[in-house]
Amino acid sequence: PACQDDPMFIDEKGYFCDTWIGDDCTNPNPIWGYTASGLEAIRAKCKRSCRLCPEMEICPKDDCSARAPG
Repeated sequence: PACQDDPMFIDEKGYFCDTWIGDDCTNPNPIWGYTASGLEAIRAKCKRSCRLCPEMEICPKDDCSARAPG
């Protein structure tokens, strides 16, 4: 998939991308102390964890029933 986290990225506080799963990367709690450039890097490098990837269909709408798991 084209939209992935950078597995080598560590943010300015020393955390990997998966730390951001479930948190708001666009408007985090200010008490965490991230700089604007630090947040920009997180959004660029942690797109999947930050849920910034465009939604992707698993199969075309009219073909999904033909691809039942099994």
